[in-house]
Amino acid sequence: MAEELTGASFEAPKKLENLDGSPLESPDFGLEKKETVGEQSSEVAQERPTISIPAAVPAVGGSPFDQRQKQVEGLMSKGLEEIYLSLPPEKRAEFKRVGEETALKVNQLLEKTKVNIGKIVNLIKKWLSLLPGVNKMFLEQEAKIRTDEIIKLRKKE
Repeated sequence: MAEELTGASFEAPKKLENLDGSPLESPDFGLEKKETVGEQSSEVAQERPTISIPAAVPAVGGSPFDQRQKQVEGLMSKGLEEIYLSLPPEKRAEFKRVGEETALKVNQLLEKTKVNIGKIVNLIKKWLSLLPGVNKMFLEQEAKIRTDEIIKLRKKE
């Protein structure tokens, strides 16, 4: 068989064809072809697709700290939807910002081996005191209820 191949001459096809005999076209991907290799116009450079990759891509599941952070925020805001929506926009933004900061501090306290429940209660009371027209008894009761829920969350872990 080797003898048969050495005597035969093979020619490369000049045009590629599909199985049905039609000419095969190369994809252009929306870019212009240039005849000269060294020259590139700004038009071609602008037509090149750009891919933007975010600097930090969060993991699919997130870290346990981030997951607990969301749970703490959920427990803190539970039942406050009506009050929150009744606030003026500037108070609403402040309440949300301080609430997120408080949740972060609470979550950091939960990271410690020994959790200081008094600090958590005080943080939540301070945050709830931003609500207009809230009396001291409500603050105390709500802060303790929310702290108990947060501690239950820690014990589940």
